[in-house]
Amino acid sequence: MDPENPDDGGITLQFCREQDGTTVLRFGCCKTPDSDTLIIPVREEYYVLNTVTLALLDGTPLPAAEFSASIDVDSWTWSWSARLPGNVLPLIAPGSSNRTEILATLNGEPLRLTVATIQRDRRFGEAWLRVSGRGRADVLAEPVAPVMAFNNPSERTAQQCLNDALTTNGVPLGWTLDWQIEDWLVPAGLWSHSGTWISAATRIAEAGGAYVQAHDTDQVLRILPRYPTLPWHWATTTPDVQLPEDVVEVEGIEWLERPDYNAVWIHGGDQGRADQIVRAGSGGNHPAPTVVDTLASDPAMTRQRGAAVLGDTGKQARISLRLPVLPETGLIRPGQFIEYHEQGQTHRGLVRSLSVRHAFPELWQTIGVETHE
Repeated sequence: MDPENPDDGGITLQFCREQDGTTVLRFGCCKTPDSDTLIIPVREEYYVLNTVTLALLDGTPLPAAEFSASIDVDSWTWSWSARLPGNVLPLIAPGSSNRTEILATLNGEPLRLTVATIQRDRRFGEAWLRVSGRGRADVLAEPVAPVMAFNNPSERTAQQCLNDALTTNGVPLGWTLDWQIEDWLVPAGLWSHSGTWISAATRIAEAGGAYVQAHDTDQVLRILPRYPTLPWHWATTTPDVQLPEDVVEVEGIEWLERPDYNAVWIHGGDQGRADQIVRAGSGGNHPAPTVVDTLASDPAMTRQRGAAVLGDTGKQARISLRLPVLPETGLIRPGQFIEYHEQGQTHRGLVRSLSVRHAFPELWQTIGVETHE
């Protein structure tokens, strides 16, 4: 079973303080027509004003001195922290039943967040709060969500099993799915899980070679393939974003050498399938350890799970790239396929993590990229 260079010129980047006191990032940028790739080359000068705001959902502002947030493929929602003046404590202190929610807006990009912990620091006549939490999907996980038992008394698809799980006493929670993998049939009684709503989602996603990412603001869980295109096809894949060298700072590189597997058995146990997934043209002579998963009940599942195993093989480099939050790119999230240029070389890879940090007047994002040699 088979799992299946434009000229960007130079770029200058500099923070400049204007006469009205605002701080702008001045550089050049454009987008090439008739292309699905967002390209950041020099064409003409324009201005970008970094604006970061925090507010309660009713619009009450929260004057943050610092703000940071991060997400990755193994984190289903954002983690964040902020430094706030002590006098806002009455506004953000959690109530008896609900957590406080806030809206962070980073250069126009909104993140709906919940407050989980508050620490106060008082010194030299000043009081500051260190506030942290997670994204809106926090309500689907411990300690907020209860631990329950999930199963499928009748035959369902994997997507239907997850939709059924996102209920309480049969009543939908109000969360919907953005299902971006191939669905598969699950025979009656095969799906069994004990945990929270989000752990049920991550369990089903993992079975299908996927991961969970909650929407930034809406009650939507996105089920995304871990490898939408397998690494050996990346040379001919159209990138989502192309970044020039001078707008990107390489913060670090970690070289990895994983076993060069070219085949894997996906086994469903007594009631499931046993399929060998082989990289086309390889001969399948270097098999990975067998994956046993009770949800391996359909060729669509075994193929996708096998692709996730075979994609994470061979020589890799995990590269951290630091760049501004540009108006064209916005936040470059996990799952996006990027191309960037560095010292005359072209690199392509999948974004696996994103962290963003604001300390006036600067706003930077750091993306972790998985590349394969």
